[in-house]
Amino acid sequence: MQWSAAAEQRLERAPSFVRAMVRRGVEELAHEKGYTEITEQVMDEARARMGM
Repeated sequence: MQWSAAAEQRLERAPSFVRAMVRRGVEELAHEKGYTEITEQVMDEARARMGM
């Protein structure tokens, strides 16, 4: 899945021990919604879905 530069930078700010989990969750949401690129908006949507 393609990630925008801004989304990649945002992911890098997350603690290293949760990055893989965050990446999986965001990519799962994007796949379900038919998105072709992960943007910061997609990350916000995933975060809201996770209740964070």
